[in-house]
Amino acid sequence: MSRDGPVIVINSDANSRKLLLEVFAKLEYDNELVFFSDADEALDFMEKAKKSPFLILLEMNGKLTDRLHFKEKMERDHALQMIPHIFFSTTYDQKIVAHASSSNNQGFFIMDNVDDTVDLVTVIIEYWKRNASPFDLSH
Repeated sequence: MSRDGPVIVINSDANSRKLLLEVFAKLEYDNELVFFSDADEALDFMEKAKKSPFLILLEMNGKLTDRLHFKEKMERDHALQMIPHIFFSTTYDQKIVAHASSSNNQGFFIMDNVDDTVDLVTVIIEYWKRNASPFDLSH
């Protein structure tokens, strides 16, 4: 994990992408925001990136099997395992939450409006920026 690395967003929904762009525009973090609509494209990017991503936001409104397959690939790669990854959705669906909860992740959050999402993303980023890790590449 690199505290100044990019925030990777795997998202195929235009509305939630717009929401996150608006949220990050309000926040004052220097982390680059990089969007992918396809999980395999995101994996390819991360494997080739010179700087380790800081955080992965994985939108669960899209293809559930694609998202869970992404998680399986991450769990097989030790370097990728160390990147915090958060599941999110713009709506609550018990089936999706149950599937996501069965996977090793650092949380599942509903992001449905700008103001609440600004507060939520701030808490998530501050937590991970302050979290001590033996895999921290910033020190």
